[in-house]
Amino acid sequence: MSPKKKHSRRNSSRPQNRREPRARPIRPQQPEMELPHLELLAGIEDELSNPHPAGLLTFASAVAASLDPRSLSPLERHDNDDTPTVPALVESFLDVAQRPTDALALVLKEFTGNDLLKQQVRRDLAARKSPVPGWLRRLDEVRPYRAIAATHVLGDGENIIVGVDLPGRHELTILIYIDHNLGTLVKDAFLIEQPLSDVITHWSSIDNDSADLAEISLADARARVEQAIAVGAMTFPPLETETWPMIRPLTEWITGMMPTGGSGYARPEYTEKQLADITNEFFASQHGAVLDNADTRGLFESLMWFGTGYGPGDPLRWSPVSVELLLADFIPRKIVADAQYLSKTPALLRALIRYAHSVRGIPTDLTHDTLAAVDSFEPDFQKVIRQPRAQGPMALLERMGLPVPPDEDDGLSGDDDESVEEYLLSYFAEEVGGGDVLDTLSDASLPDEPLDLSAVPEPIHERVKDIADLIDSCCDELFDTEFRTASRRLLARVAHEEPTIFRRAGKASTAAAAVVWIVGKANLTFENEGPRVQDMMAHFGLKGSPSQRASTLLHAIGVYWNDGESSLGDADLLTSRRRSQLISMRDLYRARLAEQDAEKS
Repeated sequence: MSPKKKHSRRNSSRPQNRREPRARPIRPQQPEMELPHLELLAGIEDELSNPHPAGLLTFASAVAASLDPRSLSPLERHDNDDTPTVPALVESFLDVAQRPTDALALVLKEFTGNDLLKQQVRRDLAARKSPVPGWLRRLDEVRPYRAIAATHVLGDGENIIVGVDLPGRHELTILIYIDHNLGTLVKDAFLIEQPLSDVITHWSSIDNDSADLAEISLADARARVEQAIAVGAMTFPPLETETWPMIRPLTEWITGMMPTGGSGYARPEYTEKQLADITNEFFASQHGAVLDNADTRGLFESLMWFGTGYGPGDPLRWSPVSVELLLADFIPRKIVADAQYLSKTPALLRALIRYAHSVRGIPTDLTHDTLAAVDSFEPDFQKVIRQPRAQGPMALLERMGLPVPPDEDDGLSGDDDESVEEYLLSYFAEEVGGGDVLDTLSDASLPDEPLDLSAVPEPIHERVKDIADLIDSCCDELFDTEFRTASRRLLARVAHEEPTIFRRAGKASTAAAAVVWIVGKANLTFENEGPRVQDMMAHFGLKGSPSQRASTLLHAIGVYWNDGESSLGDADLLTSRRRSQLISMRDLYRARLAEQDAEKS
């Protein structure tokens, strides 16, 4: 699955005059939960004044989403005992005894799926008879009752539209947009304070030809939405819009009430004979006959590869978005060939679009839009294919800011996407000291550990202590206890394995800066939200880069960093944050490999 890309032509088939939810995502504050923030309380009061429940439901969902680790990127997902959970937040609200927190607790309890907590909230709030709207005490009466699938005719995606009955003679409609071009995942969702029948009537009046509406079972709607949410949770970087993942907890609550046993999305499978038939029919048509030669047939095979392997999986259904993906990313990154050969792609694509849309009966105006996309992206495409560029898995690694193999002996090829996951897992294993270490890696914090000189020759103790004092001062000012422990460990290791380094003349501050720089690079501290290298160097009163001195220290312990590398091969020198990132990435790429194995079987 490729990283998120901005696409200039995206059609989510949304109604145009909807009411935007008033709530906005709430970012988690400090984990203290004794009293909610005043702004939070004011926001709840605003929603309680709204006669329709949608506003408060959306607000509560935003609160729950802010505590959901899936809202973070895989690099940031890590267990932290200090981070509040939704159940813990609900329990803290029970001690506050204010109308806003009582109202929020009544909604949030539903998102937890914890029956005992639900009973506790009902019991505690019933005893104090909080003056909240009556519908809040009857959320067990919420029922999704009907589902519609609005599928875009060009295959970009599908809206699952669900009607929901609420207590107090209220209704709402939830619309979930599932984007096939990005991997069949939820890209957006929002609530509409109208019954489903009104939404469909309005939709039909403004959108007569770009989407096909069909009734689907609630079980199928649940299966499709749950599948798309699961894919989205594994996508790196995670997708964010104005309303997603803000209402993901609400979406999961509603879909969780639907029957199970439905059918999710299944990619169409094309045999070699079927693809050969499509190829022959295209080149026999008026659109393809004039282009029939060995080069265009080779390129056509690449277009079929893209058409069947990406988006909706239909090689005869092209949209402006799929055109952009093909010309701006797929061909330049995937197809290894000279520019003269690749330059014929836009002309062939135009012919294929005309042929494919006539076969599929696509409205003329949508065909014009798709052809216009080819015109728009061709100039940049022709420029890119004539420039040096990373290709295949190398391009993916480069975009993710991850190390690229130095040569072709690593087993990665332009046609083998699965080897990307395998390569990354092996890289992560090297970073911590081996596959066995990666398997059992813990994200426990490094202890506050003193400098250990027991294995260091005594004649250099004073010199090493002087350097350690400077390191400690820097860590106390700019970093934290874990960083200080890792730096002390690295210093002691270098002093043990190559004590002659500390018998030479040289500034203690330079050596201290080099140790701190190495630990910072290995833990991605400077790349994340930590202090910058310049800040660290300024603390030591130094200018420039400590990389040259750092190389000497690294070579002393047998570590040789290539460009872009920063692995020490020792989990004991990694902070809990970095190990948590590696655990998340390990689990992510193992899950992707398991998915690929399942698809093959």
